[in-house]
Amino acid sequence: MNLEAFSPADLLRWLMSAVLALVGGLTLLRPCQFAAVCLHVPTRGLSPGDAARVEAAARRRKTLENIPATYDIAVGFAWLAASAACAAGAGAPALCYAAASLATASGMAAAYLRLRAVSAKRVAALNARTALGVVPWYWFAAAAATALVALVSSELRAPGWAGFLVCASALTSAWLAWRVATMPALLGGDDLPAERFVDENLRFGRATAVLLFAFVQVFVFVMFESGTVHTWHGDARGNAYVSWGVALAWLAFSVWTILRKVRPQRVALP
Repeated sequence: MNLEAFSPADLLRWLMSAVLALVGGLTLLRPCQFAAVCLHVPTRGLSPGDAARVEAAARRRKTLENIPATYDIAVGFAWLAASAACAAGAGAPALCYAAASLATASGMAAAYLRLRAVSAKRVAALNARTALGVVPWYWFAAAAATALVALVSSELRAPGWAGFLVCASALTSAWLAWRVATMPALLGGDDLPAERFVDENLRFGRATAVLLFAFVQVFVFVMFESGTVHTWHGDARGNAYVSWGVALAWLAFSVWTILRKVRPQRVALP
């Protein structure tokens, strides 16, 4: 094989194709990750008896939600299709990535908004649900501002349309995170204290996961674009500043989320 025949653009195209295929394959191998009930309900800090109650409540919650694997499968195949299009040169790498990101945001929106229709067994919570009680307002503002960064390179060509798609996907993700954070409580009524504990942890875990996706997709897009021949309005220094700003926003939110999850907690259920 003559490696000299491959230009840097070809190498980037094959790298993006491999990444898209990897994400699509992992999504298909691990379906129903949108539900991810057990991933967002930690039992750390609970007594053995309370932990058993919470685990039982989480299992009941998963049954109540009954989120099918259809959403994950559709998203997985969307990433694989984007990988094939990228490898075949049918679309610019950035555009293929943007389309896959938008497909993911759409899949998450369909999965989570479906939960609002699951109301037959819901017991209304006594307290009002607000997004700001889960995630501070400035993280939503930062996610929205970060989404607009993708438009910096927007021009009427493939990378420009990719910027529009990534911006739309990131804004959709930020909006969805807000909706998830304000979602009505889904309580079966068998063990209300344990079910409220599960519900609150799910709200935080899911809202932060979706908001993290809003940051990550722009971060990946910006890093990829900065490594190609395209520059934003010919300003290399401005390009670097914007790239670092997106990276810092993503890292700051990631650190905040991790610290919230690992902070010591001692909870005794009634």
